[in-house]
Amino acid sequence: MAFIEENRHTDLRLLALKGAKHVGIDLPFALHQIAGWQAACSKLPSWAATEGIVFPPHLSIEQCSSEQTARYKAEIVQRLSAKTHPLADTCAVGEPRSLIDLTGGFGVDCFFMGKGLHTTYVEQQKTLCDIVSHNFPRLGFRDVQVVNADGVSYLERCPQATFIFLDPARRNAHGGRTIAIADCTPNLLDLKVKLMQKSCYAIVKLSPMLDWHKALRELNAEEDIVREIHIVSVKNECKELLFVLGKNNEPLRLYCVNDDDCFVYDPKNFTPASSSLPAPILSEERFLYEPNASIMKAGCFDALSSHFEVSPISKNSHLFVADHLRTDFHGRVFKIEKVSSFNKKALKAVLADLSMANIATRNFPLSVAELRKRLKLKDGGDVYLFATTDATDHHWLLRCSKIKK
Repeated sequence: MAFIEENRHTDLRLLALKGAKHVGIDLPFALHQIAGWQAACSKLPSWAATEGIVFPPHLSIEQCSSEQTARYKAEIVQRLSAKTHPLADTCAVGEPRSLIDLTGGFGVDCFFMGKGLHTTYVEQQKTLCDIVSHNFPRLGFRDVQVVNADGVSYLERCPQATFIFLDPARRNAHGGRTIAIADCTPNLLDLKVKLMQKSCYAIVKLSPMLDWHKALRELNAEEDIVREIHIVSVKNECKELLFVLGKNNEPLRLYCVNDDDCFVYDPKNFTPASSSLPAPILSEERFLYEPNASIMKAGCFDALSSHFEVSPISKNSHLFVADHLRTDFHGRVFKIEKVSSFNKKALKAVLADLSMANIATRNFPLSVAELRKRLKLKDGGDVYLFATTDATDHHWLLRCSKIKK
C-alpha cells in the first residue's frame, strides 16, 4: 500500500514501463488501484479522500454513479421517507425505513441512499462484495448487510422494504451498450410486479438515452405505477434517467435536474399558458434563453415558457426570448446584441469585427460545422451566435453576449 500511496500522482504508463524495477510489488494490482484512485478524484472525491479504500475493476468504476448523482438519489429517498401519510401497511410513518440495493456494484448509490436506513447490499460478484465489505466501514457506513447473491433471485425471497433500488446492466453479451428496458439485465418489465409487491417505492436507474415517454408507456401498460421521473444532468450533460415506481395514486411528476437547478413539472395537470404571452420579437436589447440538457430531453417547453414568462422563437427552436432578465432561468442566458437575416450585406454588418465566435444552431438547415465554414469564423471568444428559424420560417442569426448568473 505504501507504493500505491507514493505513486498516486504518477503517470501509469511510466510506472508500467519501469515495472521490472519494482521488486516485490504486485504491480498489476498497484496500477489498478492507482488508476481507480485517479478516476475517483473527480468522480468520487470523498472516496478518494478516504484512506484504505480498495477500488474495483475499471468497468465497475466506469459504470458506477458519480458522487453528485448518488447524492441526488439520496435526496429522493430522504424526501420520500419524510412523507407524513402512510404509504402502505409496511410503510407507515414511524416504522424503520429500509433499502435493498439489488444491483450493488461498487456500492456508491447504496452508500449514499442507505444512510439512516436499514440497508441491504446485494451483488452477484463475490469480488465486489468483498470490496464493499472492506470499504463501507472505512466510510463510516456500518448499518448495512452485504449479500452475495443474484438480485432477481434475492427479490423473490427478500423481506418487505421501504425502498428497492435497481440499476440494470446496460451491456449485452458482447459488451455493447444497450438502451431499451427489455435489452437490459435484469429486464425491469419482468420485475415490476414483484418490485411493487416487495416495496413502497422502487427506484430504477435507466439509460440517459432512453425515450422516457416510451418507457413510461411500457411501465404503466398494465397499471399506473410510475410516480416520478428524474432526468439528471451534470454540467449540462444528461447522465441518468431515474424512474420512481410506487403503489399510491399520486400524479406523475417530472424532475429536470442540472447541478443545483431543478424544474418540476406535472404533465397531467399542466395547462399551457404560453398563448397569453406576447408574440416573440427578435430585436436588440432583448434576452435569449437556452434551456439546460434535462429540460431539452424532457420537452416540457410550454411549462418552462409559462413559469419564466419567456416566449418561444418557434415551436421547434427550443430557444426563448423576453424583455426581462431572469437569472434564475434553468439554462444559459444571453443578451441579444444584434440580429441579422442571412442576406450577405446584413451578415457582413453584424460580423465585420469578428474572427471567432461560439456558434449554435437550433431548428436550422445547416450544421454548426457547415455554418462556421460559411461564416469563416474560428471557434471560441466571448461572442455567441445562434442560427435559428422563427415561426414564419425565416432564418435569423442572433449575435449575443452571455449573462453570468
